[in-house]
Amino acid sequence: MTDRCSESLSTVRMPVLNIFFRDPMSAWHLYIVRCVDASLYVGITTDVSARIAKHNLGKGGAYTRSHKPVTLVWREPAASESAARKREAELKRWSKEKKETFLRSHPL
Repeated sequence: MTDRCSESLSTVRMPVLNIFFRDPMSAWHLYIVRCVDASLYVGITTDVSARIAKHNLGKGGAYTRSHKPVTLVWREPAASESAARKREAELKRWSKEKKETFLRSHPL
């Protein structure tokens, strides 16, 4: 007699998650783009080039849809998605003047 429980468990395929390997291409980044009207947009992504392209196709953030084209003016790597989101929230609270001062001292 076969043990059905052990038989069914042996055929279950579970995805393997490698928590020790981090693909540098999928690292989180914070970025700032300048819109056509000179306004600034702050966002996060794992692929900055693809995200800028999406913004310019009108598939990015709701704000940039009506303010395209956009140009990348700054980017910064983040340790994690959580860190990127916290930094994004911080920069979004800044005035435009403070962002412009920051950009002058941190060119791309």
